[in-house]
Amino acid sequence: MTEINKAVNLFNGVCQQLGGEPNPPYQGEVNNYHFSRGIEDEQPEFWKQYGDFVRISDGVDFDGIIFHPLSKEDENNIFLNNDILSEEKGFYNEALDGFIVIGSNDTDTFVFNTENKKWEARDRIAVDYVYDSCDTLSDLIIVQMERLKKRHGL
Repeated sequence: MTEINKAVNLFNGVCQQLGGEPNPPYQGEVNNYHFSRGIEDEQPEFWKQYGDFVRISDGVDFDGIIFHPLSKEDENNIFLNNDILSEEKGFYNEALDGFIVIGSNDTDTFVFNTENKKWEARDRIAVDYVYDSCDTLSDLIIVQMERLKKRHGL
């Protein structure tokens, strides 16, 4: 079992223990996407890890913790959540240039930092403040799972 499988299965297990339901796997193709905001089109490390994640669970949305799905039918998908941050859409925040926004919790925005290739939890308001910087998406999911467990006394 891969690290991402372990992390997602552990997270989904905690969610189910607390009454939540895991998302089904993503069935579509995983392709490059032009995120704009200073992000180069080719992001192989991002797509490898995020693609592996959505093949297990197309996103996570439980108790305020969200990792955006790829499914374009989901109105909270990763593409819409990044497109809205462009200058053209009106919610542009230059502090998020170079970051692919992958989700959030009550206080943080989860991003893939395209400069240093880290998976990070950054403060929603003071985006320069990094709470967690992880080498893998699996690690970031585990950090969020541990916070969820602590919040619920597990």
